[in-house]
Amino acid sequence: MCRVGDIILIRKYIGEDGTRQRNHPFIVLNDSEGKIEGLPFDLTCSVMSSFKNEEHRKKKLSMKQNLEITVEDGVKKDGFIKANQIHYFQKDKLDYIVVGSVTPELFAELMKLIEELFKDEEILVNTSNL
Repeated sequence: MCRVGDIILIRKYIGEDGTRQRNHPFIVLNDSEGKIEGLPFDLTCSVMSSFKNEEHRKKKLSMKQNLEITVEDGVKKDGFIKANQIHYFQKDKLDYIVVGSVTPELFAELMKLIEELFKDEEILVNTSNL
């Protein structure tokens, strides 16, 4: 069972580009039931990624849709959250494990960024896993 603010590792899912992905961390944004495009869901997440090197870090953090997440925020390795990518899932169809949780401060910052991106119409919605 996961809760809002948890970091989960999803074993298999379809990425935003339509490719099959494996073993990727996500932050749980919402675990309430709803419908999008007529499809039921009960889990909404933002995908996380790690930095390959310092140059990659600088490049990714220069993009407004990416939010830095550090060891102090609750992860094992510094990286970033792709706040503009919202993935919808059904928990009963999903193979995942909870691996941690983020700080309340980082979660609030993430939600604020998502709201800004939504207002600017920069959110990418992925319903491929429903």
